[in-house]
Amino acid sequence: MLTDGQDGHRSYDTVLKTIQEEKITLSCVAIGSGADQNTLTKMAENGGGRYYYSDASQKLPRIFAQEIFLSAKQYLIQEMFVPVIGNSHEIIQTIFSEGSPPLYGYIAATPKQTATVILKSHRDDPILTIWQYGLGKAIAWNTDASNEWTRDFAGWDPYAQLWKNMIDSTLSDSQLDGDHLEIVSHSSSATVIYEPEEASSSTQITAIVTDEAGEQQEILFYATAPGKYEGEIPMSKQGVYRINIRNQQGEEIVKNINTAAAMQYSAEYRPEQTSTAFEQFLAQIGGIQIETPDQVFETILTGPMSKQDLSDLFLWTAAILFLIDVIVRRWNLDYMEMLQNILQRAGKIKRALRTPPAKNPDKRDSLQGIDTDALLQKKKDRQ
Repeated sequence: MLTDGQDGHRSYDTVLKTIQEEKITLSCVAIGSGADQNTLTKMAENGGGRYYYSDASQKLPRIFAQEIFLSAKQYLIQEMFVPVIGNSHEIIQTIFSEGSPPLYGYIAATPKQTATVILKSHRDDPILTIWQYGLGKAIAWNTDASNEWTRDFAGWDPYAQLWKNMIDSTLSDSQLDGDHLEIVSHSSSATVIYEPEEASSSTQITAIVTDEAGEQQEILFYATAPGKYEGEIPMSKQGVYRINIRNQQGEEIVKNINTAAAMQYSAEYRPEQTSTAFEQFLAQIGGIQIETPDQVFETILTGPMSKQDLSDLFLWTAAILFLIDVIVRRWNLDYMEMLQNILQRAGKIKRALRTPPAKNPDKRDSLQGIDTDALLQKKKDRQ
């Protein structure tokens, strides 16, 4: 049912009862921001279907295609079967080497494109699946953990180890075993370096890279050294790129490794992991580092600051100028003449200070008035 739910009617009990009796499922698609989502959600729940919401018409074909696919499939499979190994993985390593007890039911699902199906049912539905989500890992166990469908597993000795392996796998990179994996990020790409524990001339390493928009690309790794393979992954958009690395020997895939790489902001916008440069800058300028908001108000002033009243200074200055004005007026002094005299005296004093004194003023004064010609004649007569 595609609607906005704005018909004003709220009682659908009768029609929902008829739908349930006829074993019909009702799924509701709410369209538009004004849709009555609460009513439509309850109708979908009571009708045994699913609820969808969309505010864009281009999403509707995808919603209906998904609903048709899901509605045509039976979800609760309650049949006895023995799980089949879909892919070798360290979670089930040595656990299923001698077979396993049967299961009595599971919830049917469809694996994600980047997921690794470890165990599957007799209908090829996933039972145990692992995949990368962002920078973490997720595991789906499609049967129960309450010993209803897994009642024979409850008394099986390796069952506890299976759960331990699932938990450990989501918390660490134990899936690498003896392999080595390294990711080196660049400005617009990442280099994946993979060294499997065992490699031969038939070893082929590929990676399926999925960006946040769901677009996939296949990357072929090249051998750069014996037992060492490298692949270059273009990362033009920001976000997390999921990487599924496949170690293939001939036609057989012997190992799947899921990891991820994150394309962050440009290097100049990334936060530094160390504060050495910042501490050196503070030392150069004599600054302090503020770590809490309260420190903003803990600045120590270099000296006291206060207001100073200048009224007395201006009053005394005015009184002195008033007395000078009275004296000048009483004696009938000419302001301009007084100013010129002051300037002339100031000029004479300045010139006198600039004129250097005589080296021997006394000797110069003693020679004044002496007949130098007579002195010279007497000197000649003696000679």
